[in-house]
Amino acid sequence: MSEPALDPKRTAVVSLDFQAGVVSVYVKEEQFIPRAAALLDEARRAGCLGIHVKVGFRPNVPEASPRNVFLSAVKAAARFIPRLRQPPPIWS
Repeated sequence: MSEPALDPKRTAVVSLDFQAGVVSVYVKEEQFIPRAAALLDEARRAGCLGIHVKVGFRPNVPEASPRNVFLSAVKAAARFIPRLRQPPPIWS
């Protein structure tokens, strides 16, 4: 089966913040961040729309419900990265 052709003018790449406490639970591969960066660079060069979703939490992470086992564990371990002062640029 051949790979589907993607039209850069009709394709978007969506990236999410990489929170260390979250990513470290799911990803053990050392090259994950460099590979994600390479994908985003290639998408930019190809002319794809890039959308970066910035996930943020308020101080003390009140958004993490005690009923959410995962976020509560990340909160308790203090693994959230503080908000950036300015969001990264978006390309079009």
